[in-house]
Amino acid sequence: ENGEVRAHRNLGENGRNGGGDIYIESCGIFTIKLIYNLASGDIENSYRYEIVKTGESLIDPSSIVYSFIGTINGNWDTDTDFTFKSKQGDHYVFELNNLDFPAGEFKIRVNHDWSRSFGIYDMVVKGVEVYGSYNIELPNPFKGSAILEFDWDNCLGENNIILTFYPQ
Repeated sequence: ENGEVRAHRNLGENGRNGGGDIYIESCGIFTIKLIYNLASGDIENSYRYEIVKTGESLIDPSSIVYSFIGTINGNWDTDTDFTFKSKQGDHYVFELNNLDFPAGEFKIRVNHDWSRSFGIYDMVVKGVEVYGSYNIELPNPFKGSAILEFDWDNCLGENNIILTFYPQ
């Protein structure tokens, strides 16, 4: 069009159009460089990439904000934040006191962002009866405290998530 060549490529494994996923052996911070050099009019074989690990991915979970969202606040856009309590090795504990939960659905959101949240399929819930397939559903109102605990892995994030409710 107007003397220009336009090409759409979904580059995957080995820089091939429609190729498989690009696998990286370990977590970390990477620089990915895409190199294009037209191979005698052969667009399919004109791409390659270089991946260089430039650092480790070290996140301190105690600085992450975990929140309840849902019926606890009357809407899904208001967060009730947990407070960091303790760390032992890679095991982190957060708490929330003086809860007054109505019956209904909720989940845990990370850093007040909709892109990361936990539902019933991600964790074990103890101390109250719950239902649900995605969100966690409390069939009865609850008053008391909640403890959120998990093991942290810098590659995988939160593992072995347990949410325990303690009535007043």
